[in-house]
Amino acid sequence: MTIRDLALDGPHGPVPVREYGTAASGGAHLLWVHGGGFGHGDLDMPESDRVARRLAEHGHHVLAVDYRLADGATHYPVPSDDVLTAWQWLGERPGVSRAHLGGASAGANLAVGVTVRIAAGQVPGPRPASLVLAYPTLHARQDPPDPQVCAALELTPEQVADELTGIRQMYENYLGGPVDAAPAAVVPAPSDLAALPPALVLISEYDIFRPSAEALVAARRTAGRPVWRHLEPGARHGHLNTAEPDADRSIARIASWLDGKGDSDGDGWSGGDGPPVRP
Repeated sequence: MTIRDLALDGPHGPVPVREYGTAASGGAHLLWVHGGGFGHGDLDMPESDRVARRLAEHGHHVLAVDYRLADGATHYPVPSDDVLTAWQWLGERPGVSRAHLGGASAGANLAVGVTVRIAAGQVPGPRPASLVLAYPTLHARQDPPDPQVCAALELTPEQVADELTGIRQMYENYLGGPVDAAPAAVVPAPSDLAALPPALVLISEYDIFRPSAEALVAARRTAGRPVWRHLEPGARHGHLNTAEPDADRSIARIASWLDGKGDSDGDGWSGGDGPPVRP
C-alpha cells in the first residue's frame, strides 16, 4: 500500500493531506475527516490514520485531511474550506469519477457542512456519492441522551447539563460567536439533512452525542431519504480512536458500505432501493 503526505493549495494556506492507496487501486474513493471537537486532532490519531489504513487494506483509496483547528483565532469557515479544498482535489484526480465523503464526530459535521455548501451552490465541488458519518455531531443544542445512556456513562442530571453546555460552547468556539447565528453548514436544519446524499450513520450506543445522530436518521426517514443506521453495541463516543473490537467492527462496516454491500447487521436501508453501488 502506498502512503504519501501532500500539501494542497487552499484559500487559507497549505492544507496537509495523507493519501492511502492510489486512484487506480480499483476500490472506492473516500475523503475522511477526523474529529476532535473542531479544536483537536491530526493525521496521526487512530481515528484518522488507523481508519484510513484499514480501509486502504480493504482495497479502497482514502484521502485524510488535516484541516486547521478552531484554536480561538481560527473559526468557521476556515476548517470547512480546508476540507472543501481536499474534496475538490480528490474529485479532480484522474480515475475518480465519484467519491464518498465522511468523518467522525466533528469531522462528520465538517463532511456534512461541505456537502450542504455544495448543495446550496455556495461553493463548487462534486456531490458525494454518499456520506459516511461515525457518531456525528450536528446540533449545537441537542436533547439529552435517554436515561439508560446516562446511567451507562454514570452521569448525574447536573453532569448531563454541563455536558450539553460544553457541546454548545464547542460550537461557539468553532463559530467564533453565538450558535443562534450558525449557518446551515454548521448546524443544518432538518430540511438540509433530508437533502443530503445517501448516508451510513454509525452510532455509538453510549454517547452523549447520540441524540444528534438519531435526529439525523429521523430527519432522513421522515423525508423518505436514503439512510442506513447502525448502532454499535457497547461503544462509546470516539471508539474509532481505540483498538477495541467495536472500532474494528465499525471500520469493517464502513469498508462494506464502500463495497456497495450495505450492513446486514444494521437497522436496514430506509428511503431508497439499497446502498450505493461502489464506483
